[in-house]
Amino acid sequence: MSLVQSRLCHICQALNITAGDFIAKDEDNTDKYEQYYDLGTLHELRKRAETCPLCWLYLDAAGNPPVTPPEDNACQFSWENDGFVDWSEAPLVRCLRLRIQPWLARWPEFNKITLLPDQAFEEYDLFLGRKRSEGRWKASLARKWMRDCERWHGDACDGLLTDKDAAMPVNFRLVDCLERRLVVAPMNAKYLALSYVWGRAKIFQLNTTNKGALERLGGLKTVWDELPLTIRDTIRVTSKLGYRYVWIDSLCIVQDDDADKKALIGLMDLIYNRALLSIVAGSGNSAGSGLPGVSTAPKRPQAIREVASGCTLLSQKHLVDLLEYSFYESRGWTYQERCLSRRRLYFFDEQTVFECRRSVWREDAVLEDPDVVSSFDTSSIHSISGIVQGGLPYEQYGGSVYWYTQRNLTSNSDVLNAFAGISRVLLRGMGELNSKAVSSIYGLPSSMFDWAILWSPNKTAQRRAGGWPSWSWCGWVGGVGMALTGVKEPQLKEWLQHRTRVRWRTYAANGWPCASIDSLGQASVNLQFLPTPSRQQVLELEEAYLAKSALVGTRITAPLSEEGETLLPLLHLGAQLARFELQPVDIFPSAINDVADRAYHIILAGVAVGGIWLDIAWQHDAEVAYEFVVLSEARLSSLREQLLSRIKHDVKGEWDGYHVMLVERVCEDRLCERVAIGTVLQSAIDDQSGWVEVWLR
Repeated sequence: MSLVQSRLCHICQALNITAGDFIAKDEDNTDKYEQYYDLGTLHELRKRAETCPLCWLYLDAAGNPPVTPPEDNACQFSWENDGFVDWSEAPLVRCLRLRIQPWLARWPEFNKITLLPDQAFEEYDLFLGRKRSEGRWKASLARKWMRDCERWHGDACDGLLTDKDAAMPVNFRLVDCLERRLVVAPMNAKYLALSYVWGRAKIFQLNTTNKGALERLGGLKTVWDELPLTIRDTIRVTSKLGYRYVWIDSLCIVQDDDADKKALIGLMDLIYNRALLSIVAGSGNSAGSGLPGVSTAPKRPQAIREVASGCTLLSQKHLVDLLEYSFYESRGWTYQERCLSRRRLYFFDEQTVFECRRSVWREDAVLEDPDVVSSFDTSSIHSISGIVQGGLPYEQYGGSVYWYTQRNLTSNSDVLNAFAGISRVLLRGMGELNSKAVSSIYGLPSSMFDWAILWSPNKTAQRRAGGWPSWSWCGWVGGVGMALTGVKEPQLKEWLQHRTRVRWRTYAANGWPCASIDSLGQASVNLQFLPTPSRQQVLELEEAYLAKSALVGTRITAPLSEEGETLLPLLHLGAQLARFELQPVDIFPSAINDVADRAYHIILAGVAVGGIWLDIAWQHDAEVAYEFVVLSEARLSSLREQLLSRIKHDVKGEWDGYHVMLVERVCEDRLCERVAIGTVLQSAIDDQSGWVEVWLR
């Protein structure tokens, strides 16, 4: 036993890990690499990590969790194949993965331990660890990543469905890092962009007062000390990478000019996708945090330990986990900025990571090779979800809404602005598929409106302040998911044309109809519009709404229609209205999984005919018959198994239920608001409901 090995605890000594274990060979003993190895409890692992270098690496790979309970969770490690290239069917290397059972929420699950080869290592180093520069960030590797991406990937990293021929507005500005001033973007300028969080740092902003001074030669030098550290570091990085221009929102949008903001906020897809690279400030919680390693903010040391003679190992943090536990990834605006960018250079406390649409390269791993097909580092739970070519429009939309709505916004008024760039891309894709223009109605695409309105909270959601409609996800705070998952696109088209039950019309604030909500069919099959009510009817409803909302004398802030009119967030529909009682389902184990909703049976004449999930804080009255609006046909399989087993029915076909919206009356019972979406048997509706006019806000 070597002196190094003698430092290992008795458990790690018995494992007899060597450098050769990390290189996959045909003659390897597969039994050794296909089992889990016990490391004891988390408490025992912590204790041994004080002296054992391998246990210390295991703990670091698990994020070295600061939590104390439960210390009796079982720890195991296993070998995982890694590194695939197009000239070999087998993996090239292995890595070590730690798992803790049961796995605790908010713990990293993608991190790994890999070999850090020394100069005497005779094997190749592809997919293995690499020592990075300590302290200061060096631009040479990032410049190489840019060159390799352009040379190896070409147009493949520009696969976003943006309007390639669209001209940028005349007020599109850039920071000129050479002359240190703001300029109107030169024709075909090559520029970078910054994606960051403002946080609580004091942000120097472009406004109508200082605009002229900042446009003069050296104008930014006069306010240099007033710029947040992240912005100063970004200008430094842009120059060191060999570029002259960078787009930074606080300096390139006139913050006190609504017309200037409106012209640019809706074009985030063009701004970020046309940038050659987005610099992502992944560490810190404000614009004052800086980019680690660039100026004053240092990088953390690498987690490296020698565990045997000639066997030095490195604990690596995966991009997914680095983002998952960052403040950056929790913010609403950064979702579209990251997704819309063709390339991203992340600055984390641990290191910098380069991500394009084909590869992930990082300082602490050798991953750069044109033959690489995949590696553990390229795996991602939502890499650029929802906006690449070749996907199905409704899946792209559902995925994007799912990820975006889980994030936080400082201002409720930004809920659609921060999604505008992605919305433009998705709507353009839907329009190209269906050969017709598709608009967005409070975040719901017109071509799939009847489907999009069936969203439901993943856990819990509360109403968003500011007059946003209850019938759209933008009117709620909390993550949402979409219905009819697993339905193929031809089925969805058929469902939209023949299986919806509502007649829609939206109105402008002046009482006139706005743009129609189109159907996917050749004609408005499922969307038969009702006669326009009088302007006085609409104004009466609006006045009641404003009075109830304590907003008398003001107009509701809302997006604009294509005609430039402010849309009143009311939907007028003709639909069947049914009344049911609700009965809590106590057997549903929501509390076990810390889910903040509760299951209810929908009851007709004492019999369960459907189910719905409501926020656990919702006040249920057993004596009340609640109102449900019938929206469209549904699969009863959409009910969770615990509810379905209690509902006795004869299956008549695939679509043997109805999607229904539980509503409550507001504004002296003249308007309705959405509470939740549920599912009932078709027979329960056909037997007892009639068609009525509903105004839904």
